[in-house]
Amino acid sequence: MSQAVSLWFPQLLTQPHLGLADANWHKQFAALGSLLAKSDAYPLKTHNYYQRASHLFHQPQTLAAAPATAAVELTDFDENVFWLRVDPVHLVADRDTLVLFPPQDLAITAEEAKGLVTSFNQHFAQDGVQLEIGTPTSWFMRIKQPVDIQATALDLVAYQSLQNRFPQGHAGAYWRKLMNETQMLFYTHPVNIARRERGLMEVNSVWIWGEGQVKPANLQMRPQAKIFAEQSYLKGLAHFTQSAYEALPINHQAWCTQRTTAEAHFIAFNPANFDDGELFMQTLQMLETQWLSPLLADVKAGRIHSLFIDLGLEQGYLLEPSHLKRFWRWRNPLKSL
Repeated sequence: MSQAVSLWFPQLLTQPHLGLADANWHKQFAALGSLLAKSDAYPLKTHNYYQRASHLFHQPQTLAAAPATAAVELTDFDENVFWLRVDPVHLVADRDTLVLFPPQDLAITAEEAKGLVTSFNQHFAQDGVQLEIGTPTSWFMRIKQPVDIQATALDLVAYQSLQNRFPQGHAGAYWRKLMNETQMLFYTHPVNIARRERGLMEVNSVWIWGEGQVKPANLQMRPQAKIFAEQSYLKGLAHFTQSAYEALPINHQAWCTQRTTAEAHFIAFNPANFDDGELFMQTLQMLETQWLSPLLADVKAGRIHSLFIDLGLEQGYLLEPSHLKRFWRWRNPLKSL
């Protein structure tokens, strides 16, 4: 059975790396070069991870991150309420602004998360807002009625200045006040006192984002599709679109044993952020040998009738079997990256 396959590796080729355009690299990454050269390029205008994921999975609107992940990480999820992500972060003063370090850098334990959330809930009990723990680094808040808030996704502010990026909307002032009070509350918390003594970054604030409520009318149901990924958001996306879901296979061979009869497969890697050029090349080599080369063979054999690849650039690449006849496209497309 021929299938449509989308392969997404967020941010992989976002940052330039020396040596990629070298002739030797072109030979080493022949499958990648062939795929990019013979494919049709399509612009991708989405701005963050969640917008991109929903777009690639053919959703008419972006599924909000808070309810998508809450459905996966909480046992008593309620799709009839409004959800917020209120994640623990570390803020550092930098001249006249603040810089945010995301939860994954903090190594928060379950016990630390419980202690901080308990204090938060006691402090804000009169406001009628309470935090719920999904994982030690993902916290949630459920609100009975939708609130007017426009927040910036966490992935867009990580390691960035927070200038002009705090929550906006009619309710924005309240949430900014809540964040300020949380900073004062957490500063003297025993969890942070202990972390300071151990030389660890403090959990000195929260970042509010991912706001939304699930609206089935805004979703495209895809019961014949299957998502392979590790991210909670993508598992939630599969849940709400009635799609199948499995963990990301280690390689193409493992994926072949899980292909089943789904008409469309969405294979999504974790977002990449490479400061090390050697690690980048190792990852690219893994992708070349373990995925791109065998997927290209699938297209040639007709086992895949369309292959869409998004490697974090401003465009995605669609390859179909007929495109392989484009013998005149012989140039090295890696040079343009």
